[in-house]
Amino acid sequence: MAYKRKVYCGYCGNPGHNRRGCPKLKEYISSNPDSYQARRAKVKAKQAAERGSRKCGYCGERASHNRTTCKQLKTDKANYIRINNHFRQKIFKSFKELGFGVGALVTGPRVMKNDGTHRVWMVTEILWNKINVWNWYRDSGRCPITIALVEKKDASDYDLKWISTTDLPWPAILTTQAGFVKANYSTREENCQIVSPAPLVVPNSCKPDDGSDFLSEDTYAGGYAAETIEYIEEKLNKAI
Repeated sequence: MAYKRKVYCGYCGNPGHNRRGCPKLKEYISSNPDSYQARRAKVKAKQAAERGSRKCGYCGERASHNRTTCKQLKTDKANYIRINNHFRQKIFKSFKELGFGVGALVTGPRVMKNDGTHRVWMVTEILWNKINVWNWYRDSGRCPITIALVEKKDASDYDLKWISTTDLPWPAILTTQAGFVKANYSTREENCQIVSPAPLVVPNSCKPDDGSDFLSEDTYAGGYAAETIEYIEEKLNKAI
């Protein structure tokens, strides 16, 4: 039979209860409201009340859990990973089919020629780990594709000042090829067309994000992330 440890009170020393439930201590505090024991009991009660009123850092509920053990966070994270994996499979296939890899020549969103046509740029970098559904949804201008101007002949000083802007907004050709609607917020993505494709090599170290960046955004606190994920999935599933 397992040994059962007997509890002794830290105030009166009697067995069967602890200091918190000690009847003698309660009686003493009641009779001596200005005593050290009474003041100590008030501090303990205040601390317990503050713990009870704390909110979860993720869902914002006043509950007996924190961000680490939040069930809503686990649910939202699982849903984000699910739709992000779907997005990445489709968009990576689109990159491959179009030959949209490092070294590909494309018409860029800026620096037009005198005849109104767009100059040629080269894709110099693709941050594969940053290609995710949140990036696509929130701001097309943050698409992790870097381009460098190749065709500089006869470019004016006004045109050349745009060379410093080398981030390429989500190209419509990628999202269209993948079967998705266009990315949010972009007005220039239609201008990007492939002039000369390049072989696509996705590094083996490329791992999809687990939603940590998205779910840590203050914008999506208080349970708003679940609503946003639902909206992203709805937008993702729309026909072109």
